[in-house]
Amino acid sequence: QKHGFKVINANCHYLYFYDSHIDQIQRKADLISENWDISIWNKFFYDKCESIENIIGSMICIWAEEPEHSDVNDIFNSVTRMYDAMVIKNKLI
Repeated sequence: QKHGFKVINANCHYLYFYDSHIDQIQRKADLISENWDISIWNKFFYDKCESIENIIGSMICIWAEEPEHSDVNDIFNSVTRMYDAMVIKNKLI
């Protein structure tokens, strides 16, 4: 970012969803609601970027560790809760 690169914040902790951890989805949504903003760059919520000028977005990553045991609707509903938390946190709605 310091050298003019455009980046997407894809934090490895609270913005990742693992299909085998579907029971933790409310915790992930709560972490996003309570602690996250687009300028935070690590899982401990204390490394903030000096500027968000070159941050062009953020994303939720989905890992399917056991795709044969995953229900697509469960994954969709779970990720939707995380996404909604991001949208509300950033006042995009």
